[in-house]
Amino acid sequence: MNMMLGECNKLIKQEQLFDYNIYDEHEFRPNEICVRKLKHAYIVFVISERCEPMESTLEECMTEPEALESLIYRLREHNRLFHK
Repeated sequence: MNMMLGECNKLIKQEQLFDYNIYDEHEFRPNEICVRKLKHAYIVFVISERCEPMESTLEECMTEPEALESLIYRLREHNRLFHK
C-alpha cells in the first residue's frame, strides 16, 4: 500500500479515528499521535499527557506514505484501546 495524504484523511474520517496531528496543524494535545516532516525524512511519535513528544515512541520514516501508514496503524490501535 502506498498511502498519500488524501487517502489518509479519508481513512481517518471513515474510521472515526481521533487524537492525531498531521504536519503540526495545531499545537500538541495530550495523548495524540503526530507526523512531522523533517528536511530528509518524516517522524511519527506520540505526545505525552504533559504535551511533550515521547522519545521512546519516535519512528523515522524515509517516505510520506510510510509515515502515513504508521500513523494510521497507531491511530487504529490507540482508538481500539482508548475509545471503546
